[in-house]
Amino acid sequence: MTGQKRRRKHRSSPGSWKSGALALRQRLRHPLRALLAGLLGSFLCWAVLTGSLPYVLAAAEPELALTLNPNNPAALVSKAERLRAKLMARMESESGRPAGQGGSVAGAGAPSLPMPQEAAGQAGPGRVREDPRGEIRKLAARAIASDPLNAEAFQLLGEMAGDPAQARLWMREAVKRSRRETPAVLWLLNDSFHNKDFPAAIGYADILLRTRQDMASYAHNYLLNISRDAGGRGLVADRLAAEPGWRRQFLASLWELAHADPAALALVAELGKTGKPADTGELGLYIGGLAWHGASDVAYNLWLRTLPPERLENLGFLTSPGFEAEPPGAKTVFDWVNGPGVNALAEFVPQGRPGGRRLLHLSFSEGRIELPVVFQVLVLAPGRYRLTGEFRGPLEGKRGLRWRLSCNSGAQADLGETEMLLGQPEQWRVFTLEASVPSGDCVGQVLRLVHDARSASEEYLSGEAWFADFRLERMGSGKSAAR
Repeated sequence: MTGQKRRRKHRSSPGSWKSGALALRQRLRHPLRALLAGLLGSFLCWAVLTGSLPYVLAAAEPELALTLNPNNPAALVSKAERLRAKLMARMESESGRPAGQGGSVAGAGAPSLPMPQEAAGQAGPGRVREDPRGEIRKLAARAIASDPLNAEAFQLLGEMAGDPAQARLWMREAVKRSRRETPAVLWLLNDSFHNKDFPAAIGYADILLRTRQDMASYAHNYLLNISRDAGGRGLVADRLAAEPGWRRQFLASLWELAHADPAALALVAELGKTGKPADTGELGLYIGGLAWHGASDVAYNLWLRTLPPERLENLGFLTSPGFEAEPPGAKTVFDWVNGPGVNALAEFVPQGRPGGRRLLHLSFSEGRIELPVVFQVLVLAPGRYRLTGEFRGPLEGKRGLRWRLSCNSGAQADLGETEMLLGQPEQWRVFTLEASVPSGDCVGQVLRLVHDARSASEEYLSGEAWFADFRLERMGSGKSAAR
């Protein structure tokens, strides 16, 4: 009796019930946990196969990516691009020229495709071929349905549009979604220019210059061509006056773009009216290009416009005849130009205490030398001129230095030179150059320091030389370039 009571008491104890319930729950939980884990793993695999993996495969295997996810926008666009490339290749082979040649963006890295009727005409009589444009449009539309911000898909729709107005709409939508959709920007730039919508064309050129520096020359050409129109010129000048980041690059490229084209000069003049005129640093390359290619007078007048009033007041036949300290800003060929040499150095230095006169100093090492480039371009009217200056310094060699004045255009004739400067003692002495500038084919001259060596054996100089206080005047006029 006692044992039965004990067994009943043990079975009915709270601890026994708790441990039994826990064991039951554990037996039931393990299958459920395994099932949940399996479901979660399957979901993750499905998410990778239909979500992430198609994006990875889109560029290389768009068909496989679309098998995994028929609505993957990257794969749809990639497949459409492949069809587009095949279409362009076929157009090239049948026409004998690039598909974009003569198109809206020919030569710009985004050739345009012919319209459908043009493509049919290129197939030749009696030939029927499949035009993939419809398939490309369907793929692009499906990509947009899955990804409304897909700029490339809108650009494809624009390229495949048979109507220019519809193409313009799709291209604008592409650029709204991404300014880096370069083919669409190029298409719209060309379209706006040909429709004389110059404000829009300048805006698209601005986008291109901000996003694709490698295509800057393409945009620069459009801006210059817009400037050929009187109304467009003012719009380009206003945009330049707003000082966009590409302003300096554009102005520096004017010589390469236009040479002596009146449109470039007119644009620079128009920019001067905006209150933000071009400075010497921005126009230095253009001024130099004009000066070295037979337009020294035009370059000189353009340079004068960039100078502040205080410099204009002191300007004579020769700029900085006393080798004065360089003013702020970049130099041009109408200032003293000083380039490197070999075993020789040229520099402009002060003499003595600050505020004293400045000198041109040349120093030479042992061995054969190549004289540093020291020159200045002048624009002298026909007549007779005299240059005087001071020279000192122990300078040894078979042949010495000369200052030479030559025409900068035409026959490049030498107009005059100083005596040979060599072996002078420490005291200063005056040297002279006299020359007659002819009329006609001598627009612009160059005053240059030369080493009068006639052979390699004479290309040796040692010591140093100092020059000071140049003065250039027109003989008989009394007008001087000295301060």
